[in-house]
Amino acid sequence: NQAVDRVVDSYSLHYTYVPQLQTEELLITIANIRSYAAYRQVSDYLQNLELVQYLKLDGISNDQLKLRLALNGQADLLYQTLQRDARFEVVENGPLHRSDTSVQDPLLPLSDYHFRWVAK
Repeated sequence: NQAVDRVVDSYSLHYTYVPQLQTEELLITIANIRSYAAYRQVSDYLQNLELVQYLKLDGISNDQLKLRLALNGQADLLYQTLQRDARFEVVENGPLHRSDTSVQDPLLPLSDYHFRWVAK
């Protein structure tokens, strides 16, 4: 019984959302947004996540959507959630790696996370 409790506790730490009192804000860039329908899908999905308090459009350039999100949780939890979702791909050479600014659109500020939308 105790062994089962420990296993359940261990897994629940990774998948349980615990709201925080402080709001954390971050910028997220999502590439491959080529239509209003794609924009709506992304923004509706993010707004419906429990840990997202609100989002604001911060900028659009070419096919890149820049969103400012206020989180009721930790940013790494959002990152993990999007990473597990098949509709998002992590952009390895994106602004997440702040030392490489050559790929960054000069009109948009650096992003905390950079993903590519791959939903059909």
